[in-house]
Amino acid sequence: MKKTMLILVWLIPGLLFANPLSPFTDKNPLYLEDKTIVHSGETELISRNKQALWQIKKSAQKQLPINFFPAKNQTWDLAQKLWFCIDIHNHGLDPVLIRGEISAGRKKVLGGVLIEPQQKQTLAIFMPQSDSRPANYTELYGAVKSLPNGSISLKWREIDSSKIDKLTLYSYSNSGQHNLEISGFRGATDLVPLENSELAVKNRPYTDIFGQSTLSQWPEKILKESHLSIQKQAETEDLKLHTGNKNLSRFGGLLSGPQFKARGHFYVKKHEGKWWFIDPEGYIFWSFGITGVNNSSVTEEPKLNKIFKNAQNLNRQQGLKRNQWNPRLLNIEKKYGQNWQQDYGHILHKRFKSWGLNTFGNWSTKDYYGLKKTPYTVAVHYRCQKLSQDPKALPDVFHSSFPESLSEKLITLKEEANDPWCLGFFIDNELDFGSKSLSTGSKVLGANKATKTYLDAISQLQKKYQSIDHLNKSWNSQYTNWDQLEVDKVKPNKNLQKDLLNLGRRYLEKYFSTCAELMKIHAPKKLYLGSRIHRKENHLAIESSGKFADVISINCYDFTPLIIKSPKHLDKPIIIGEFHFGTLNERGVWGGGLCTSPNLEQAAKQFKVYLKHALLDPRFVGAHYFQLYDQALTGRKDGENYRIGFLSITDTPYPSMIKAARELAAEMYSLRMAKNLLISEAK
Repeated sequence: MKKTMLILVWLIPGLLFANPLSPFTDKNPLYLEDKTIVHSGETELISRNKQALWQIKKSAQKQLPINFFPAKNQTWDLAQKLWFCIDIHNHGLDPVLIRGEISAGRKKVLGGVLIEPQQKQTLAIFMPQSDSRPANYTELYGAVKSLPNGSISLKWREIDSSKIDKLTLYSYSNSGQHNLEISGFRGATDLVPLENSELAVKNRPYTDIFGQSTLSQWPEKILKESHLSIQKQAETEDLKLHTGNKNLSRFGGLLSGPQFKARGHFYVKKHEGKWWFIDPEGYIFWSFGITGVNNSSVTEEPKLNKIFKNAQNLNRQQGLKRNQWNPRLLNIEKKYGQNWQQDYGHILHKRFKSWGLNTFGNWSTKDYYGLKKTPYTVAVHYRCQKLSQDPKALPDVFHSSFPESLSEKLITLKEEANDPWCLGFFIDNELDFGSKSLSTGSKVLGANKATKTYLDAISQLQKKYQSIDHLNKSWNSQYTNWDQLEVDKVKPNKNLQKDLLNLGRRYLEKYFSTCAELMKIHAPKKLYLGSRIHRKENHLAIESSGKFADVISINCYDFTPLIIKSPKHLDKPIIIGEFHFGTLNERGVWGGGLCTSPNLEQAAKQFKVYLKHALLDPRFVGAHYFQLYDQALTGRKDGENYRIGFLSITDTPYPSMIKAARELAAEMYSLRMAKNLLISEAK
């Protein structure tokens, strides 16, 4: 009976334990006074039963922005709360996605919610905030980014929620009809300081032998080793019931769709106004994938000897340093037994097929993609001279070490370069080209003065201006020699901005053209999939990538990919390299990721609508979710500890995510081939 109940618990996604950080359970929300809310011209303020409602009715506009502001010279103060919430009633006949963006100065945070016709939903936007640190903070939490009370330790993400100065809603409707009522502006869920929070850690360790939190309970939690076998059997039965789409080619292309020349390898083609991958047999293919198909889940636990009596033996067994362990790999070994290395890869491929997925995304390893059952992408990384000592500094692309090092790395990938299952190569990941188009040129002039890239930039400026006096006149600056060019100390004018754009373009084109040329030499049959740009506002980087890459790759952490703006003259396919939706302190993992959902059910819906938007935009040829597994509660090397996976640390699937993936896969190609497409903001 107990086994049956455990299987049933695993299969029922709606059976949840209360999450203390949920925005929906706050008994004392902090409502904003109606008089402090100013609305844009798109909305009309009405009143019903003494409640203020803002009504929006609009047609023939698929993407509608709606703005709300605090009263003049005021800001909204919700510093004691974790979530900004509003209620939205969709009176229309079609579903709408509402993307919410709150601002406090230059900082912005996002949220999103899908609202079905005639339904009312709450848009909950997580407000990442820091917290005061108790005296024993480092001992208890180390370098983790997300904490049990909902606070974070990540400066660039924090927002001053005591000074919110704008709320912008974007309503996305495929029909172009918007009929909404908005009410209930409020903050939800108290941010209780760590030193007072009941959720705070009192001592270490706070993970069990499976790497799960000991501080909370949830339905699928593994309580003893035999539960791993029970969960495995439950999933085995589920996979037998869901064997995947039979109308697909060996590589996952659509058999009933149009067929083109079979080249033996993937390529891209525009057909009837939409971009596609074409699989090695000539069938249309849209890349629906997940990243991180690997065994990497190393984390650090200073009190590991309290979890395992033989902690040193475990370190040696896993080939790790003292106090390090890989709980996920340990669980997989226990779950699948002595032959796990032979069996687990085949299980992963079976899962992907059953879930409707067709691509192993970035960060996947040859142990698994090498079985050649699912198309995959390759992550290419190399070592070369950089623009500074900063580990995140850009490569010195005018130095000979750049092409030499990249060539050496590509040579090691000969097997993948000739493998028909390989979709293509990503070179680098999220290089810091800067947040705006001018930023790349600024980084070039801010480089170490001995770098070849800096010297090239100075040479270009000297050719143009001949003397420093001529440059000063153009830039309205007062430099005495060429070594003083620090653009962040000069008020930019049009001439300086033009030069920064030119220098940035020269750098970017050198980078992307070199990568493209070396791909043609070392992997001519493979697609060059770009560099996984993470600053979608840097249009110069996107344009330069599109000029040389076969496919532009963008890591777009947002609630819709339609926010990406392509230069109007650029007609190139785009692949989303990463996106995800996490949850806050759910299933024992504290971090909600870069796009935070109120719960797993909402995360699954947001996952599905994100992919639908990508399918309905002719530019996109695929989207890859980051990542397959949750991160460890105690954090990866850089401290990230997000609940973002399709699988938990115990290799347990999340039913709501699996269900959403299967539903999306069932309609993926019909959506893609539909005539009524959402039009992105690019056009």
